[in-house]
Amino acid sequence: MPSDINWLNIGGDAAGNNSLRGVIDDFAVFASALDEDQIMALAEGDRSILPAAPGHPILVSARSGGLPGLGSYYVQTVGAVPGPWAFKDDVWVSAGSVAGCGGPYHDFLTSPDYIVSADGEVSLSVDHRHAFEADMWDAGQLWISVNGGAYADVGKDAFSANGYTDKAIVGNGIAKGENGFGGTSAGYADGSYITTTANLGSFTAGDAISVRIVALYDDCATGTNPNWEVAGVSSDQMVASSVPGTANLEV
Repeated sequence: MPSDINWLNIGGDAAGNNSLRGVIDDFAVFASALDEDQIMALAEGDRSILPAAPGHPILVSARSGGLPGLGSYYVQTVGAVPGPWAFKDDVWVSAGSVAGCGGPYHDFLTSPDYIVSADGEVSLSVDHRHAFEADMWDAGQLWISVNGGAYADVGKDAFSANGYTDKAIVGNGIAKGENGFGGTSAGYADGSYITTTANLGSFTAGDAISVRIVALYDDCATGTNPNWEVAGVSSDQMVASSVPGTANLEV
């Protein structure tokens, strides 16, 4: 069996929309095979020989022991993004658009739900670096969903460090006219990351918050490749929903 399988790609139509990409953290090969009767039974719909469904969601994890790390995030795209989010060396990378035209493209990186641990304000920090096409033709945004609701941009005023630019996005796409991360982040050329901090608002213990990191690429041209890298997401006020007894969120 091949030993160099690193990527799992699921779904996507002919245009590349809604393709998902994950990471296989571990797998096992069992020294057994189905006999003819078992194969026929499965073909006829019998599922009695299959293992029981897990008691909690299975996360494709970047951490050992099954703890949910950045690898548990999932990717969705609108348009055939030339360089969609990909998980490489424990970092999410959105390579970005290409010099030619074909967009606009939207590249979504979404977390599982995180649970608010106590009533009060919730802040989120993101370690990242970016080099978007200049003058806000391309950009990035931070969205959240609360208790399964629609995802929405946190907004320019949410940030206390390394937030959105003052200039609105001019490139075509779903966020044209809005603010976002833009240009080249400090230290990008040296491979350095910046830490962005956002106040998500006031919440009640038990609220579920999902984070969505949105790369926005317009019709043509691109910035420096990769356009965006995300190396960490953390919060002292949320815990991972699928692992009982965990402390703060830090991936």
